Amino acid sequence: MGRRACSVGFSIGIALSSAACTYDFDEPFSKPAPGAGGATGGSTTGTSASGGGGHGGEQCANGADDDGDGLADCADPDCVDFECVAAPPLGWSGPSPFALRQDGAQCPPDAMPIAGGTMPIAADASCAPCACDALMGGACGMPTTDMYMNSFCGNRLYTTLTPSQPNQCEPFIAADATSGALGADVPVTAPPSCAASGGALDAQPPAFAASAVVCATALATGCDPGQVCVAKAGSSFAACIYQDGDVAACPRGYGQRTVVYQGLDDTRACSACACDASSATCSGTTNLYSNSACFGGPDGVVVHGSGLCVPFSTQKSQVAFEYVPDPGPQGSCVASGGQVTGTVDPLDPVTVCCAD
Repeated sequence: MGRRACSVGFSIGIALSSAACTYDFDEPFSKPAPGAGGATGGSTTGTSASGGGGHGGEQCANGADDDGDGLADCADPDCVDFECVAAPPLGWSGPSPFALRQDGAQCPPDAMPIAGGTMPIAADASCAPCACDALMGGACGMPTTDMYMNSFCGNRLYTTLTPSQPNQCEPFIAADATSGALGADVPVTAPPSCAASGGALDAQPPAFAASAVVCATALATGCDPGQVCVAKAGSSFAACIYQDGDVAACPRGYGQRTVVYQGLDDTRACSACACDASSATCSGTTNLYSNSACFGGPDGVVVHGSGLCVPFSTQKSQVAFEYVPDPGPQGSCVASGGQVTGTVDPLDPVTVCCAD
C-alpha cells in the first residue's frame, strides 16, 4: 500500500466527508511546539489568514515581532484572527478548529492538509470458484482376484488369480469352474493429480465510512502562562484538542470524541485452490478361458474395479485367465479453497476531542 510521509508539528482543523478515500500516512500526528512552523501557519476561518492573519506586516504564527512594535503574535493587536485560549490538558495538543461536513472539505491555503477518515466500511469481497482439470499421471498395480464358487463372493473359493504382468495368458487349476464370481482389488500404486485453477479475489477497494481532512496550522506565542495562541475557529468550527492513538475518553470539557485514522491496511486475499485426487480408482478386465493357451475368444469376461464382486457363468470349466488393465487411475478431483481471508483494518488512529 502506498503511503505519503507527513510530519505534523502543528495545531489542526479537521473536516469529515461522506466520500470514500484511501489516504495513508506513515507518521502519526506529532505534538506542536509554540511558534513552530511559522511559514505554514494561519487561520482556518477563511478570513484574512494569509501569511499568519496579521495587519501592518505582523506574521502571527512565527513567534517573532515582525513589525517592530515590541509585540509578537497574539500579543500584537494586529493579529485579529488569533486569540489566546486555555492550554490543552497534559498529553493533548491544540485547541484547533474542527468541523464535521457532509460535503467535500477543503483546508485553507496556508494550512497543511493531512488526509484520513473514520472507521472503514464493510466492502464486498469474493473469490472465483476453484476448479480442477482432468486427472494427470498416477499408476495402477496388478490385482489379486479371488475366484468364488458362488455369485455373491462368499467364503468358498475356487482359487486366487494373481497375474504376473498385464495382458498375459496364465493358467490356473480350479475344478468345475463354470460359474461363480470374481472379487478383486485393483490398487492405486502412484496417486494422480489435478491442476487447480480459480480463486482470484474480486473485492471493492477499501474505503473510510467518512473521509477526513486535518488542516494543521501553526501554534503561535504572545499569551500568558497556561494559554496558547491559536487561529480563531470561526462560526462553523468548534475548538478541539487531539492526541495520537485511540484514547478511550476525552478530558473534561471536551466531551465530543471522534477517532480519525490515517490509513487502511487491506489484507484480504483468497485461500489457495487445491485438488484432492484421493477418490481416483483403478479398474480392468479379467478374461476367462477354457483352454490353457487363451486361444480364441474368452468364455467369460469380467469387468471389475476395486472392491467389486462380479459374477460369471460359462459352459465349460475355466482353466486360464488374462488380465487387461484400464489406462491409469480414473475419476475426478475434488476442489477446495477459494475462501476470502484477511480484513480491512484502520491504521494510525488520532483521537480528536471537541468542547462540550
